[in-house]
Amino acid sequence: MQGRVKGWETYDKGDPSKLTRQDLEKVVQSAAKAANQRLRTLEKHGYTERGVYKTAQKRLGQRTRYKERTSKLTINQLRREYVILREFLSAKSSTITGRNDIDQKRYETAVNKHGFDGTIDDFYDEVEKYYTEDVERRFSSNVVYKAINAGMTDVIDDIIAKQKAGGKVSEGQARIDFYREYEKRLKERKTNRG
Repeated sequence: MQGRVKGWETYDKGDPSKLTRQDLEKVVQSAAKAANQRLRTLEKHGYTERGVYKTAQKRLGQRTRYKERTSKLTINQLRREYVILREFLSAKSSTITGRNDIDQKRYETAVNKHGFDGTIDDFYDEVEKYYTEDVERRFSSNVVYKAINAGMTDVIDDIIAKQKAGGKVSEGQARIDFYREYEKRLKERKTNRG
């Protein structure tokens, strides 16, 4: 039986600017070991494209793991490592169970509040397809969120196809075109319900 996953509270010693070097080293070493194990587990399950994993990789810069060996780090490097470890280990989505809980809640919100009518796999297929740099640059993440939840990603596809066929359309115009069609379809849905 697997033990309970330790959260940041297990390692927390307070404000890193007030900790001694010895305390910082001790915390960073043990927290880094746990954080690196979580990173490996997320990788093993394929959870590397978004969320806390991606944020952690940005914070790590050129590295792919937290520093477990601390003797050569300066006091400021130790403090920085402490802060990024706190951020990662405090995130519910840094564990598989937490990630699955969050994914399920997002899906249930899409279904119950916004009318999404596909499966959880359909929902996350659309999230992966539409939360791309290109689509978000054209429409914004809010537009993508609305389109997925309302089952209107075809509107995004149509606007992109028109942009590609007719030349460049401004980002602002793409959003305006989306919202016009979005509002029109919402009214149609309300009329059809009755």
